[in-house]
Amino acid sequence: MQLTELTERIHQNIPISQHFSFHLVEWRNETLSVRSPLEGNSNDKGTFFAGSQVALCTLSGWALTTLLAEEIEAENVDVVAAETKIKYLKPLESEATIVATGKNTSQFQRRFGDKKRAVLSLSVKIKNHLGEVTTEFTGRYFATQKA
Repeated sequence: MQLTELTERIHQNIPISQHFSFHLVEWRNETLSVRSPLEGNSNDKGTFFAGSQVALCTLSGWALTTLLAEEIEAENVDVVAAETKIKYLKPLESEATIVATGKNTSQFQRRFGDKKRAVLSLSVKIKNHLGEVTTEFTGRYFATQKA
């Protein structure tokens, strides 16, 4: 699947996502990179709003899980966030580069192929324009094949 197609699907199915002005940049080696500008996501201090950060991490995890599941089953995949945790390390004062990485991707894909349902554990890091990690997110996402 093309990343632009998945971005459009996210915007159509999760309307609030349109406000974050993000785009999926690269998907390689079970890692998804996403970018989002500071403009439109800033708070009253001029830094990246925490609510935007958690939403972008959640969406990035959802997109990564969807991409991995759709490698096995091209259609009818349903993904939900089951558990998430976020830690803000420092203020983000620039564009956000979000990097989502699966922790058990081969096991996830094997189980999804066999059982048509699986759980993916993943981590997401947000980096500033200098490449410094400003935010850490962990999650577990549940994928099933729709009936």
